[in-house]
Amino acid sequence: ALNGVGIAVNARWLFEREIESGALEVLMPDHPPETMPIQAVLPSGRHIAARTRTFVDFVADALARDPLCAID
Repeated sequence: ALNGVGIAVNARWLFEREIESGALEVLMPDHPPETMPIQAVLPSGRHIAARTRTFVDFVADALARDPLCAID
């Protein structure tokens, strides 16, 4: 989209600066796209380090604010 090839569907936060500067334009704001689920994959049967759990929780909280992200 930035190179003038066409349109793109992506998380708004990835292109917030480009939207604000006018380099990109939001099309059809009244018709948001389907959500894009994001999952953290961790090894089963193992203890998850506190720092890993903290990071996963931080990312989940940050992405939960984006309407295109569905946190499971």
